[in-house]
Amino acid sequence: EEVGKVKIDFTKLVVLGPLEAAKWSFRDPGCPWPIVAELWRREDGAEMLELSVKAPVVQAAVVAAGFMAFLDEVGVQRDTAQQAKTRWAIDYYIDKIQKSSSRSAKK
Repeated sequence: EEVGKVKIDFTKLVVLGPLEAAKWSFRDPGCPWPIVAELWRREDGAEMLELSVKAPVVQAAVVAAGFMAFLDEVGVQRDTAQQAKTRWAIDYYIDKIQKSSSRSAKK
């Protein structure tokens, strides 16, 4: 409230979830960078897997291209929508809350 200069009505806060998440770090001999895999699973059973590597900013473009080439080589199919995990989860739960609210309003 102090930083945002906005009064927060805590009675209107809604818990989003459940959301299961698992994270693994591993190496592959064909990839020069450590790989991190994150699997997110929503309550509807939908899953999103994110694979990533980290690199210094000055190497980011080269590392990104190299990692994409590695993924292509091992046959990973990418989501053409390229959506962020957080947006994917939040959009689902907001839609669920809105549908629930509209059903409650109709009663």
